[in-house]
Amino acid sequence: MIIEYTAFGKTKKVIAEPYNMTPTEIYEEVLWVERGEDMYGLGDPQLKGKKVAIVRREDWLRAKAI
Repeated sequence: MIIEYTAFGKTKKVIAEPYNMTPTEIYEEVLWVERGEDMYGLGDPQLKGKKVAIVRREDWLRAKAI
């Protein structure tokens, strides 16, 4: 799925991985992933049961600004 995400003062259209949802559903939260171990954040109580779009740093860096 493609979402608009702002980081470091720039908004880009970036590929995001859906978690706990289908790609056509609207996400409730975004999890920024710098490294693989950041995926443990999905176990955080704030994200439990929520529809999450996972944005990986390398995907954001490759994305084009809008």
